[in-house]
Amino acid sequence: MTRSTGNTRSAGASLLAVLLLTMTAPALGSDYTGFFVLFLEIPILVISLLFLPLCFLAPKVGLALATMLLLGIFVVLYWASDVGYMSTAGGLLLLSLVINVIGIAVAAKKAKLVGKASPDDKA
Repeated sequence: MTRSTGNTRSAGASLLAVLLLTMTAPALGSDYTGFFVLFLEIPILVISLLFLPLCFLAPKVGLALATMLLLGIFVVLYWASDVGYMSTAGGLLLLSLVINVIGIAVAAKKAKLVGKASPDDKA
């Protein structure tokens, strides 16, 4: 049984070529704002949107993950404001920050309610 890796390499190369051809302005220009949006803002927004329902369903796990993501967002936010990307394309990053803070607030409230013992529980 032989394994063919030629098709995988050609598929990867064609995917890269399509990506670079469709994004010629960020790939060939001197302004890298498109790459900032594509590779930082959109993934952070997607991860924030994935963690939000997790904060409702599993509040302790969601609280831990959302807090770690919030720390990462603060680092990216500091860097992006220092470089100057926040003035041109920082809306998605701020939206993900707001979504993450809402998730943390909901998870903290639910985790506090889950942690409380009811008056009927006497051990």
